[in-house]
Amino acid sequence: MTIALLAAAAVTMATPATAQKIVETAPPGAMIRLAPGKYDRLQIKRKLWKRPITIDATDATLTLSMVQSGGVVVRGGTFAGALGTGGEGYAIQLRQSHHVIFNGPNIQSSIRGLVIDRSTDIRVTRATITGMRIDGINIAASQRITITDSSCSNFDSGEAHPDCIQMWSRPDRGITQDVTLLRNRSIGKMQGFTGFNHVRNGVNDGGFDRITIKDSFVASDKWPRGIFLGDCRNCVVSGNRAETLTGARWMETIEVQNCTACDVKDNENGRRPDGPGRPLPPVRNRQPG
Repeated sequence: MTIALLAAAAVTMATPATAQKIVETAPPGAMIRLAPGKYDRLQIKRKLWKRPITIDATDATLTLSMVQSGGVVVRGGTFAGALGTGGEGYAIQLRQSHHVIFNGPNIQSSIRGLVIDRSTDIRVTRATITGMRIDGINIAASQRITITDSSCSNFDSGEAHPDCIQMWSRPDRGITQDVTLLRNRSIGKMQGFTGFNHVRNGVNDGGFDRITIKDSFVASDKWPRGIFLGDCRNCVVSGNRAETLTGARWMETIEVQNCTACDVKDNENGRRPDGPGRPLPPVRNRQPG
C-alpha cells in the first residue's frame, strides 16, 4: 500500500449529523474532513490534543466555539454567526483556549467574526472577513496571537463603531501581549487595527506589551482611526499605510499614544482624494504632556 493510500485511509469523514461526536472523540493527530453542507454550532469543550487534530472545513458552513481546549488546526471553512437571535452572534469563539491555527477561513455575516478571549498561541492566516455588524476580530486579554495576510471589507455596521481587529486588556483577566499583525488589509466603513486602553472607575486596563503592526493597509470613508495603539510597551508600528476614501468626513490616521520604548517608523498617512490634497501630520508617538 502506498503512502498516499495510507494517508487517505487516515481521514475521517464527518457530516452535519456526526461531526460533533467525531470531533469530541477524535484521537490525537486525527484528520477530520467535514462533508459539504451547513452545520449547526460545533462546540469543543475541555478537549486538549497533544498532537493536534486537523479539521478540514473547506466545503462546510458552520459556527465554531472552543472553550478551555487546545491542539486544533482548522483548514478553510465558511463561518457565520446567527444574526437576530438574541445570542452572541459570533462566527468563531475561542475562550481560554490555546494552540489553535486557522488557515484560510471565510468569516461572514455575523455580529462579531472571531473572538479570542483569554487565549494563547493562536495563529490566523489568510482570513477573509466580510459583512460584520461590529468587529472582525477581537483579541481580549490574550497572549502570543499572530494574524497575517487577512482582510476586512463590506462591514454593515449602521451607527456601530466597528474595527477590523481590536485589542484590549482587563486588570482582572490579563494583559494582551505578544500580538503580531502582519500584512493585513481593512477597507470600508470600519476602523482598522486598534488597541485602546481605558481607565474605568479609576482602574487602568493595563495597556499592552510587545504589539507589532507591520506592512498593513487601511482605507475608510467613515472612521478616522486607521491604526491606533495606546499605552503600549516595547511595541512596533512600521511600514503601514492609511488612505482616506472619497466622501470621508475625517482623514484616516495612524497614531500611537503614550508608547514606551516603541519603534514607530515608515508609516504613511493618506490624503483625502476629494479635498485640497493637504497631507496629514506625520505619524507620531504622542506622549502625555
